Amino acid sequence: IEEPGSQIIWIDLFSPSPQEGKEVEAFLKLVIPTLDEMKEIEFSSRLYFEDDAEFMTYTLLHALDTEDVQKTPITFILKRNVLVTVRYAEPKPFMAFLMRAQRNHTVGYETGEGVMLGLIEAVVDRVADALERISTEVDGLSHQVFRNGATRANKKTNDLESVISQIGIKSDLVTMIQESLVSITRLAAYHSAAAGPERKGAKDPNRQRTKLV
Repeated sequence: IEEPGSQIIWIDLFSPSPQEGKEVEAFLKLVIPTLDEMKEIEFSSRLYFEDDAEFMTYTLLHALDTEDVQKTPITFILKRNVLVTVRYAEPKPFMAFLMRAQRNHTVGYETGEGVMLGLIEAVVDRVADALERISTEVDGLSHQVFRNGATRANKKTNDLESVISQIGIKSDLVTMIQESLVSITRLAAYHSAAAGPERKGAKDPNRQRTKLV
């Protein structure tokens, strides 16, 4: 970790050790929430302003292309032009964002806020792909069960219990996606409000920070 005034704009804490957490806290003079605190359901516990920084936690889904989709909290801490991400999973949107940022030579990601918005965009793209896949799969079930004759229907999809089970799984996934999107929407609304004139003075737009960590 470099001294204030350096080019660091993003510190990514992936399953941070106590020592790593302390170093970031000392560097930015703030308190990083614990995993238990990140899991809090209350809106006020997930989005707040403290130590001259915005703390924003949302629910992210990972392993979306498997049968074991899981929810995990991700916290964005935005202080001036530095973004800290705190996470305990390795979702694909993070890797997708890194690859895109490297290809574009960080164009559009010169600030912590820019990085945060890029990460959110990658998450939304991933969710959109999942919704498109679910829609295609449901259409496939509908086509095989209701449009094909019984003699042509696939045995698995023609089995009512199997069809109901598949529909139930997809319905549960759509509900999880909805919950994730609601949390992202709340985060975006909170950040938009927090970026008002009364807090813009806490940010220093003149500092040049271009390094991703």
